[in-house]
Amino acid sequence: MFKKSAPAPKNVLADRIRRVTEAASPPTPSWFTEQQQVDSGPIRPESARAPRQAVYRHGVIVLGGGERLSVAIRNLSATGARIEFHIHIPLPREVVVAEPTLKLRRRARVVWQIEGAAGLEFI
Repeated sequence: MFKKSAPAPKNVLADRIRRVTEAASPPTPSWFTEQQQVDSGPIRPESARAPRQAVYRHGVIVLGGGERLSVAIRNLSATGARIEFHIHIPLPREVVVAEPTLKLRRRARVVWQIEGAAGLEFI
């Protein structure tokens, strides 16, 4: 009645785990070489990202038609910013981001956008 079933052979289980983990691995970005992956894990190009400072400031982005959208600036660097906003709308390709206490008013290109958050690169 309460018999234990025979355990699966080890090679079957190992094969199944290998298939699952290989399927879950993200694709390798084209900008790093196999040698870089082996030596020290993923490496981004030196010019790809400036040091970021975590901030939480209220700011505004001005859209193409002059509409203003209130945003939270979550991090900031010399080359861009991450913003968050509560209205889920697609942003235009370029915006102006402004925050008066940081004396920030820059044109920026929208690099990525996901459900109320976006990455901006200053132009």
